[in-house]
Amino acid sequence: MKEIYGNLWDHYDNGIPICINTNGYVRKSGHAVMGRGVALQATKKFPQISKLLGDMLGGPTRIMQHNHQYVKEILPLIINFPVKPTWGFLADVMPGLRGRFVQGKVPGWAVYADLNIIESSLVLLSWLKDERGFSRIVLPRPGCGAGGLDWEKDVKPLCDWYGDWLEVITWLRK
Repeated sequence: MKEIYGNLWDHYDNGIPICINTNGYVRKSGHAVMGRGVALQATKKFPQISKLLGDMLGGPTRIMQHNHQYVKEILPLIINFPVKPTWGFLADVMPGLRGRFVQGKVPGWAVYADLNIIESSLVLLSWLKDERGFSRIVLPRPGCGAGGLDWEKDVKPLCDWYGDWLEVITWLRK
């Protein structure tokens, strides 16, 4: 794994495949929730992307607990990279969102990222790289923004297992 700095979209504009960190939750409208970070930027650049991802995940009526098997291209050179479960538990809700839920299961967008899902996504991303013949893929720090994980302590050790084809980007805004 190689750490890089800059603007993720510059890499995409230069024909390099990029990942979008996602949570797997699909609204009743059939659109995937893509409300923060790079996912939100993607919906602004490509208004159809949340519906395409929602369809890929099986729409609002699908029965699944995790979206980790869906490391696939949503659009050419834009890869879904799951970091959160579709559903979570009240105990896993991010601190700023705890007041919105009182009991039962909660939507995945509201919970912490899951290291097991990130690890599974990394394995599947490696397979996708080989299948598609990509020489490099740029990934925003998975689970470290809206996912609430610590890069150095939690996530970097997982990413370190992968070769220099995996470029993990730290966002610098223009």
